[in-house]
Amino acid sequence: MEGGSQRVVIPIRFKDDGVWSSNLPSILTKYDKKGIRTFPIEANGGNTWFPRWQKVRKAFGESTVKIGGWTGVLKELKVELEQGGLLEVVHLRAWKPQGNKLKQILIGIMRNPGKLASIYEWDLKVVIRLYNVVRDFGKKSTRKYMRRQVSRIVREGLVVKTKYDARVKLVELHKVVNDCITTCELPECFRNRARRKVRIVQTKNLAVKDLLHNQRAYAAQKVLICTCADLPYPREGGHVRFRFSKGEDRHVRMGNANDIPRATVADRAKLLKHEVEDSFANWYNFRGNISKVSRERLVACISSPEDNEDRISVMEVASVKRELTGFVITPLDKNPEETVAICPAVYHKAMMDTFANNPGYRVMTSTKGVILREIREDVEKEGLKHFVRWDKKGEFGKTYVLPKHKDLDRYCPICPAFNDPMVKTLRLVAKALNHLLFTLPKDWHFNMQAVEHMVGRLARINKKLKGTRSEGSVEAMPFDIKEMFSKLPHEKIRGVVDWIVEYHKKKGRRSIMVNPRGKGSTSGRTTGKDCRRELSLDDLRKFVALELQHTYTKATGVLLRQDVGIPMGKNTSPPLACILYAYAEYTFIVSLGRWRNQVFDIRLMGDVEWILGAIPQESKADIVKRFKECYPDNLVLKWTNDGCGNFEFLGCEIKVSGCLPCVGSIQQSKDEQSLWAEEKIVFQNGQTFRSWS
Repeated sequence: MEGGSQRVVIPIRFKDDGVWSSNLPSILTKYDKKGIRTFPIEANGGNTWFPRWQKVRKAFGESTVKIGGWTGVLKELKVELEQGGLLEVVHLRAWKPQGNKLKQILIGIMRNPGKLASIYEWDLKVVIRLYNVVRDFGKKSTRKYMRRQVSRIVREGLVVKTKYDARVKLVELHKVVNDCITTCELPECFRNRARRKVRIVQTKNLAVKDLLHNQRAYAAQKVLICTCADLPYPREGGHVRFRFSKGEDRHVRMGNANDIPRATVADRAKLLKHEVEDSFANWYNFRGNISKVSRERLVACISSPEDNEDRISVMEVASVKRELTGFVITPLDKNPEETVAICPAVYHKAMMDTFANNPGYRVMTSTKGVILREIREDVEKEGLKHFVRWDKKGEFGKTYVLPKHKDLDRYCPICPAFNDPMVKTLRLVAKALNHLLFTLPKDWHFNMQAVEHMVGRLARINKKLKGTRSEGSVEAMPFDIKEMFSKLPHEKIRGVVDWIVEYHKKKGRRSIMVNPRGKGSTSGRTTGKDCRRELSLDDLRKFVALELQHTYTKATGVLLRQDVGIPMGKNTSPPLACILYAYAEYTFIVSLGRWRNQVFDIRLMGDVEWILGAIPQESKADIVKRFKECYPDNLVLKWTNDGCGNFEFLGCEIKVSGCLPCVGSIQQSKDEQSLWAEEKIVFQNGQTFRSWS
């Protein structure tokens, strides 16, 4: 270059076995594979490395070498190597990344998740390195899955659970816990992270309902007798039955079952010490012995007591519980904060009438084990072994009844099925059935997914009424569908499932992709295939028929099978009921003919609002008759309004006007009427000032 100097590139070469080469890593790798650690190499000197010096330094930088009178590790003798001379390798050390081996272990866990159990015996440092190797996977879903698997072992966050007490200073308690972590035998990097991840959780104390309500225990008894003779409590029908809110003062104080009574602890500092020790004992990463915490430090975590004289105490609740020993103490349906005391004989009669003496249930003489074996055999017989996720620890639900809020003589059956042997499959099938229902054409039925959609539905109805010029002729009538779960025959349920499945199959759909961990379903075959499960429509239909055939529950000490009605308490119950209603509404809409654009409806489960536009009186009577007959004969349609004026529907006040918008809604509070009329809160969703927390 004119006016300056140009650098001359001189590659550094090495002579091995009489052959010159500039690739030093290749030469050293050859000796490493042969297991030779000491050998000489001749270097000619130069100023350019091929490949780059960084690669040599990373792969063999820790090797001990001697050149030109200098002895040291290879990574520190770059200048001497560029000068040339005889290079004597004293001890060859090759760097081999541990991540490759650990990554192969993670791949093995993906292929066989059972291998994860062997990692529990590893040292904590190695497990942390294994957790860090997860980032080497390119796919985000794979990284999330592997982190979720390995994080079961590396539980780095210490959770200290302590009973709620307003006197406990959480900041001071946090300092005590951090000092205890310092004494644990943990890697330094993990210890610092654990100190930052400490969580102090104040657990909820037992509420009044946890201490008093005992309806589940009485519902499991085979025989109950009257225990209310000669007792000075309010009676109805010859037996004791009264609401706590209308009882004596000691009962009124516990009228809200959500209230939490004040706990009586003699030595709060001692209890706090046990809670800290138990938290460390349950921490999987805990090593060594926890240091002894002085009582003075724990006492410093507790402030002076507050004035809690007006608060409900545990002793008061225990006194009322002893007083009402022998009575059924239960919440109300649709008002669980209210408590009712009932004579056991009355409650047992309600249980017998609802379940054991109900013609829709059959008493089973076989044992639970025999019935479970029959269900599994039918699953295999129908070819659903790959479809059903069977829980060996599953149990049949234990039913009970709750008195209704408006009428204590009527009872609502409660059938929990959260521990059913096929509950995992039931959840997926419920999501799939909802997807089939929600993807039907909107004009085919009146079903509404949630209350929040009512505003949009009313706006759509008003828009159609505007196009038909029905101002001044609009009528709205609400009613309830009764016996929706207990009197529907299984044949009709299977028929409507066949109807909706065949509709989607005609659209070319053969399966549904269901998200097992959250919301979202699709009929596409590739959408979300990594994190969703594919359910065949044919298998879906077979499973619903199998579930209708095998619906069992326990009541009054016996095992019952439900032969009539939608399976109560199951995840599939609401979508099956809505699909049956949708089919009935579809047949009704098809029969309307030219009046189809004058009839509208909004239905959420069994609550229905019927809206009619400008229809002649003679045609209106015929439409009303057909609408009453469209639903199955076993159901009872109870009209809740005469069709004139305003009315309540789904927590709103529906108003019908002679001008647009013809139908409007105003949201109401649950206690609005009682507050205006009696200045009293009937539905106590929160807690009163008598509650301790």
